[in-house]
Amino acid sequence: MFKKTVGIFFLFLLSFTLIGCKPEEIPTEINTNYTDALKLEEDYENKSFLDYGIGEVTLTQVVDGDTAHFIDKNNRRITVRFLAINTPESTGRIEAWGKAASEFVKNILAEAKENGSIVLESEEIGKKAELDSTGGRYLAYVWYKLSPEADFRLLNLEIVEECYSKFTSDISSSKHGLVFNQAHLKSYEVQKRVYGEQDPNFDYSNTILEVTIAEIKNNFEAYDGGSRLKLEAQVMRLSGDNIYLQDVEQTFNEETKEYEKAGIYMFSGYGSGLGKLNVGAVITLQCQTVNNEIYGKQLTNPQNVRVVEHRDGFNVDVNLVPSNVTSLAEYEGYVVEIKNVKFISKSTPDDDGVYTIYGEMENKTKVNLRVDKTVYPKPDFSSIEVGAVYDVIGGVSKFHDGFQLMLANSKGYAVNDLVKK
Repeated sequence: MFKKTVGIFFLFLLSFTLIGCKPEEIPTEINTNYTDALKLEEDYENKSFLDYGIGEVTLTQVVDGDTAHFIDKNNRRITVRFLAINTPESTGRIEAWGKAASEFVKNILAEAKENGSIVLESEEIGKKAELDSTGGRYLAYVWYKLSPEADFRLLNLEIVEECYSKFTSDISSSKHGLVFNQAHLKSYEVQKRVYGEQDPNFDYSNTILEVTIAEIKNNFEAYDGGSRLKLEAQVMRLSGDNIYLQDVEQTFNEETKEYEKAGIYMFSGYGSGLGKLNVGAVITLQCQTVNNEIYGKQLTNPQNVRVVEHRDGFNVDVNLVPSNVTSLAEYEGYVVEIKNVKFISKSTPDDDGVYTIYGEMENKTKVNLRVDKTVYPKPDFSSIEVGAVYDVIGGVSKFHDGFQLMLANSKGYAVNDLVKK
């Protein structure tokens, strides 16, 4: 028994030797001492992250706590998965501390974009940046500074010290592995956030709440904490494997004093197979909600999807937008039809076939029609005639401070979503 006690005490002393603390200096509050001390030693000036493994970039979007989009000096888009960490989920599904981690990263990188700078660094400098196992995201350490005169800080490491993620790599395979491990051991002793605390804004219950889409949209904040929801809805349009859904039955809206069938967009991720569903089908499913700052209020993490009734996809109840409407905001989440849209111009498709049609309604209100990456098959770009007038059908989605019409998979029912007059 004596030997066992001595052994435990020795390990206890060793752990604090690694992180530079004495036993009586056990940390009880979060600090960022290791991030404060670590410096960016590599030269990044006039270098490219994609080509050389290090380079300055500009933020375009934070996806969650460990993924973000950037562009480099050559205007090349870069999706980055942060090295050595794995923050809780806040997009495809909702986990405790996921939204808080995402908000933390978003605030830092937004300020760095506005007032300082951001540099991406690979594990190996002098080589092309390495992709992750998905083949669509580059692996990087993200350095930032909040003003021109400030020192760069390693955001990945700071996320560990702020207890939003554990160190998920190992000392030998990570160029900064030793300091990450030291930060991890310290955060383990602090026992904050992902290291031991409950997220006050997350629903830990296993209760599944049966709701309508109208109820979700009218009381979104009540469910926006990871709550498990069950609903019945009709498939209105598909964008890849993602779905625009609408209530099957009308719900009374206390605010408008009218009965309504509410609509909402559901992000199912990539490879879920839900794109095989037929428009018109009535389904039941379990899901969660997410309020994305760029893309608006959505459903996410669909599970236990079951078709309970097949209906004709050509006769779904699409909302007709009146010709005097000047904003699509009130139609967010709905699939709508807009008649007599004049196509003013169209962007050149990118490498993924993504493009935008810029149109004008009868009352001169501008409306953008977006063909997204997920859409398959896509409407034929060459057949889109600038200067012509079309009747168009699509799902209304938020995009930053505006709203746009998202065109759907061009198959079956959707071949009539773009009809030239």
